[in-house]
Amino acid sequence: MSDQRLAQEISAEKVRALRAIAQAHKQKMEAKARDKLKALHWLHCPKCGMDMESVIVGGVEVERCFACGGTFLDAGDLERLAGRAGAGQAGARDLVAIADGLMRLPRLAKQLEGQLDQAPEWIEELLAIDPTLIELAALIRNQLIDNPPLSLSDGGLIHDGVDPILDGLRNQLDDQDAWLATQEAIERQNSGNSNLRLQYHRTFGYFLAVTKARSSNVPDHWIRRQTLANEERFITPDLKAREGQIFQMKARAAQREYELFCQLREQVGQQAEAIRKAARVIAGLDALGSLAEVAATTGYCPPTISQDRALQVKACRRHPVVEQLLVEQSFIANDVQLGKGTDLVILTGPNTSGKSCYLRLDRSGAIACSDRQLGTCKASEGWHCRSHLHPCWRRR
Repeated sequence: MSDQRLAQEISAEKVRALRAIAQAHKQKMEAKARDKLKALHWLHCPKCGMDMESVIVGGVEVERCFACGGTFLDAGDLERLAGRAGAGQAGARDLVAIADGLMRLPRLAKQLEGQLDQAPEWIEELLAIDPTLIELAALIRNQLIDNPPLSLSDGGLIHDGVDPILDGLRNQLDDQDAWLATQEAIERQNSGNSNLRLQYHRTFGYFLAVTKARSSNVPDHWIRRQTLANEERFITPDLKAREGQIFQMKARAAQREYELFCQLREQVGQQAEAIRKAARVIAGLDALGSLAEVAATTGYCPPTISQDRALQVKACRRHPVVEQLLVEQSFIANDVQLGKGTDLVILTGPNTSGKSCYLRLDRSGAIACSDRQLGTCKASEGWHCRSHLHPCWRRR
């Protein structure tokens, strides 16, 4: 084989390899794009990755469920909290809030189970709860106290019985507290002062406090530490030596608690994506619950979906915003029919006569598309719209 032909075959082989790499990269990017679209909230991009009719029908079913007395359980801002945990910046209270939100998921799923005949896929995901999230919530509640402090370096975060090393340090601190109580009783007996108090100050540490009147009659081994207007503070060599031991134990215990908390936070961060996924479902239910409350209390009705281009609204009794401003009179009903014989309406009238209100009310613009995409109902006796949106209303 000549060198020229060999070079041609090698070049062709390189081209095929480069094409394969390019094709694999293209498929990878397309997969990422699909995943990104699926991750978008249905309010951000209703047409991405789901059937519009299922959104509307599912929305109506959820509205029916919530209108029948279902109570939406506030799960907090799980998406933001999960992001903080994934970035390693979540505090103890953030993890407790995550646990509280995750523990509500089974209750919410049980409330919705059997209530929805047809619902979007993202709602059905809530009914199949990831058991890992429930175990994670139980782990957080088992390790962290109910109301942890804001500071992570001062201790007081972890329950007893979680870590043997931490329990050992806490037992030693309990022994030190018992020694302090005993020492207070001994010094009271030595000084003959029944009002003597052994106290602690963040700056000065442990000391014996006596009143000014009794400060001149104290044992010789007492060392004056501080003078105040109404009392004198003293220390003893034994108290000073024991104080150093107590501080060392407290520092070791606080450091151990911080290490345990960091391990727990890392575990939560590993499940950040799953938590965010559950948070998006809860956010969707929260939005539909709000729409359901409005529909149930104001008598809104769902649309009729068809394949034609008609937009019909019958007896649109009131504008959802203007009606809130009317006190002594009710909103005037209007019928709208567009797309069948009438494609254009020229509306005239004096200023403040309601032209802009009618343009919004007839749902010929953004509100019509918004309501239809949201899967919500409308303040009318009935309305009819297309199954697919005009391209100008699609997400770009």
